[in-house]
Amino acid sequence: MLVGRTVHGTPAPEAAPHPATRSLGRVDSCVVSILAIKAVPQALELRVCSTMMENGASTDPTVMRAMLERWRNFEECILEDVGWRDYGTTLDFAFRYIWKDGTAVFRDDEEAPLVVMRLLQVHEFELLNALNEAQLRFPERLNWGYSEIAMVRLQPDSATPPESGAPRWQKLECLWEGRRHISVSFIAMEMEMIAPE
Repeated sequence: MLVGRTVHGTPAPEAAPHPATRSLGRVDSCVVSILAIKAVPQALELRVCSTMMENGASTDPTVMRAMLERWRNFEECILEDVGWRDYGTTLDFAFRYIWKDGTAVFRDDEEAPLVVMRLLQVHEFELLNALNEAQLRFPERLNWGYSEIAMVRLQPDSATPPESGAPRWQKLECLWEGRRHISVSFIAMEMEMIAPE
């Protein structure tokens, strides 16, 4: 399920607010709201009505930041997979989202949801693992803790847009405690949650 569905160039029609809606402010005179996960499995909605592409992805940095904040910037979450799609122009980051609510995390006997952050129209991708001597000598000792990230950060990219009038590239960084990081320059973002069975 893609997040933030709308028709290209047409804001979503006004609807009665959901009781669990939390307003995040105004974006280009449109209210950005996040709805809580519904009882229906795999149902997560992010209603936005500004700068949306036909596939539900946003090119608006304010909306992208709201998406990341909805998922606590993936703080202390596990980056389980990174995958290419669309001939290398789309990157999928699959995070095991550990936060059950504002402060508690899922217990070991509970399955945490998988959240896919999808970056579209990728211009540049960089990965620095910064492996130390012990990790190089004993790679079999690496475990899930190596993929626990500190946070995901979004900022404008200094690169020039591919053509005049095109959306600006944004720079997204996955940061770890040490020197390890991933950096991506891209145009649009969307989120998808895969709920446990």
